[in-house]
Amino acid sequence: MLLTVVYTSFVDLAQEAKALGFVLSEFLSDHTTFGRHPQQSGSYLLFLFAVLHLTQNEKEPPLVATAVPFLSPVIGMVKLSMDFYTNMRNKHHDLPIYNLRLPGTRLYIVNSLNLILSVQRQWRTLILPPVSARASEVAMGVSKDALAIIREDMIADTGFFHTFIKATYPSLSSGPALERLSGDAMTVLTASLDNIVD
Repeated sequence: MLLTVVYTSFVDLAQEAKALGFVLSEFLSDHTTFGRHPQQSGSYLLFLFAVLHLTQNEKEPPLVATAVPFLSPVIGMVKLSMDFYTNMRNKHHDLPIYNLRLPGTRLYIVNSLNLILSVQRQWRTLILPPVSARASEVAMGVSKDALAIIREDMIADTGFFHTFIKATYPSLSSGPALERLSGDAMTVLTASLDNIVD
């Protein structure tokens, strides 16, 4: 079972973005630079390694996939697509949490079930609703009206996500409420399958 949970962190990225912008613009101005000038290529890589490590806070989770700073995770995502996080989890199974540095953002990958639960309790610090709202818009295709409701008071206790969790948590916790909900779901599913067969 895949337990990986991904959290995006937008820390102060001004220096990092500026450095990456410089290197990428130099690279794009002459796409053969890396092939024709190995010394210059080495300088770019060294510069990116310096940016990577100088902008890494000691309190952050450990870095992985840094062979080509900032680009190794992107290359992995393109090559492996949906299997990327499973592959990373298997490769770094000894790390409960780690940090993937991408251009302009950090991804904190949480593999430990205990740590996932601890992280989810820190909702005021991590401010997950904006990420969930973006996922609702991009992955689920919710309507503009629904998106307006989701985005209203995202940090307040009266916001959609917090009231949704408070309303659903008691029903989804182990006990009679969950058993009743599961029973109702099975009844609806059985009736739907009967309609398909008939």
